[in-house]
Parts: sequence; structure tokens; C-alpha cells
Amino acid sequence: MAVSRGLKLQMKNISLMIREIWMEGNVVYGKVQILETPCGNIIKAIIKAGGKPGISSRALGSLQRENNVNVVQDDLQIICWDFVSEPS
Repeated sequence: MAVSRGLKLQMKNISLMIREIWMEGNVVYGKVQILETPCGNIIKAIIKAGGKPGISSRALGSLQRENNVNVVQDDLQIICWDFVSEPS
């Protein structure tokens, strides 16, 4: 179980494993494997029914205000990636 700054990830909620991740310009791309777990099977059922879940990241880090824009600092730590109905 990963733990960072008080955030705990529950292994029972895992549905995917990241197999590959890369950036093209400012866009992140990746390949995931949906796991044979209760949560993975829910995602598979949604996809089989025609749903198109997205993926969003959860991260911790600090921001610094520069020219009316919040700039992510070098301490950014991506905690996990989640299937979501509305990706951010």
C-alpha cells in the first residue's frame, strides 16, 4: 500500500495496472491492463455495456503563484491513476 502525506491507497480498490506511460507535448498517454479484481470487473462491465470511462491522476505537490497562474512545483508526486466517469 502506498502512503504519502497521509493519503492511503486501498489495495482492495485497485482496478488497473499501468503498463506504459509517455508524453507527447503536453499530453500524457498510457496503456493500462484492467485487472481481474472486483473493481476491475466493474470497469470491464461498463466498457462491455458501451461506456467510455476516462482516467485521471491523483497527485500531491505544491503550487506557486506566478503571473496570476498556479505553477506546479518540482515536488509533484503522482499517487495513482483512477478510472473516472468525467476525467479532469
